[in-house]
Amino acid sequence: FEPYAALLDVTEASAAPSTSASVSDELKTDVLTRFVEEKAGGESYAVRVAFAAVALNRVKSERFGSTVSAVLREAGVYGSDVSVTVSERTKNAVRDALLGADPTFGALYIADEDDERVNAPEYEQRTLAHFGGYVFLE
Repeated sequence: FEPYAALLDVTEASAAPSTSASVSDELKTDVLTRFVEEKAGGESYAVRVAFAAVALNRVKSERFGSTVSAVLREAGVYGSDVSVTVSERTKNAVRDALLGADPTFGALYIADEDDERVNAPEYEQRTLAHFGGYVFLE
C-alpha cells in the first residue's frame, strides 16, 4: 500500500527538529493525532486507526481538501482541543494509518451504527466496513 505520510509532507528529514519544515510536519501530524484522540480515544486500536485512515482517505480523494487540516475543517472538527492528552496508543494508531494501514478499505465517511440512516438501502450499498460500533462508508 501507498504510505499516506507523503500527503502530510512528512519525510525522514522531518525528524530533524531544527528545520521549519519539520515543525510544520509535526504540527500537521499533531492535528490528526489530536482529532483521533478526541473522537476515538476511548475506542479500540482498530477504530483509532480507522478514524485516522478515513481522514487520510479524504485527503487523497479529489472530493475533499488536500490537507488534513482542510479535511477536518470541512468536516467541522478542525478546532481540536489543544489541551487533550494524546495516548501512546493513539499516536501509534495514527502512525500505522500514515504508514498505510486502513481497516476501512478506503472509506470516506464514518457513521455511528445506531444512526438510523445507515440501515437505508443507499447506505448499506456504500458500506465498506462495520466494526467497533461504527459503519465506514465509501
